[in-house]
Amino acid sequence: MPAAAAPAPPSAPITPDTVVGEVDGKKYTAGDVDALLKIFPPQMQRQVRSDLSRALSYVLTMKYLASQAEKNKLEEQSPLKETLEYQRMGAMSQAEINQIRNVDIVVTPADEEKYYKEHPELYQEAKVKVIYVAYSAVPPKNPAPDAKKPLTEAEAKAKIEDLKKQVDAGADFGKLAKENSDDKDSAAKDGDFGLIKKNSPYPEPIKKTVFELKPGQVSAPLKQPNGFYLIRMEESKTLPYDQVRTQINDEMKQKSFQDFMQNLQKRFEVKVENTTFFATKPQAPPPVPQAR
Repeated sequence: MPAAAAPAPPSAPITPDTVVGEVDGKKYTAGDVDALLKIFPPQMQRQVRSDLSRALSYVLTMKYLASQAEKNKLEEQSPLKETLEYQRMGAMSQAEINQIRNVDIVVTPADEEKYYKEHPELYQEAKVKVIYVAYSAVPPKNPAPDAKKPLTEAEAKAKIEDLKKQVDAGADFGKLAKENSDDKDSAAKDGDFGLIKKNSPYPEPIKKTVFELKPGQVSAPLKQPNGFYLIRMEESKTLPYDQVRTQINDEMKQKSFQDFMQNLQKRFEVKVENTTFFATKPQAPPPVPQAR
């Protein structure tokens, strides 16, 4: 019976000083490779690390070509000279924007609490029920034989106004929603539309209507591009400070940054004194730096 193969010796741990490869006659340690690969932006690091030898070969090839270009003083020649300056200016201005937004703008807990007390309406939350009656300005092409005929705008308006009268007369809002609403998700829950906040991604007319209602009140029919809404306020409350302080911090920083950018753009706005000179319009204006 043949002897069993001896187990492979355990690999020695790799330290920054461990030699891991050779390129063009030069030895490279793990630390050397890590330092060289830092040239890649953060979003590329994972991809780079999946094929280290290829990435190292690429970086060393590019470094060699760049050094040769420097020896030939190519960076002093147009248009490369201007291209490099534009790229540097863009990178530096973006770095300054990130510094201003992420470091220089500071919002203290006292600032947050003061803002919260001065703007409690921004942190309201409402639970509502809705009835939605859809309409179509254009008849559908080739409708299915058993398809429900869509209402015209006039028909939908008449229907929602009739439903409003029924609600005002004491009819059960949830029952009417279940039987009449074209918003099937909420209709299945007796009109329950869930929570709406000031920053919810709903049209402003809807949010404005919601937060003008008191609990138990029903809105007048509200027209939207494809239908009419009746909205009933079920419950309204202002979210506690501790629950929204992170949101407040983000909002205040964003507002400060926007003010800074608007003032900066206003400062460098061109006052045209010779319209003939500025008459030739470029195909596209240079992009305004934005925070990333």
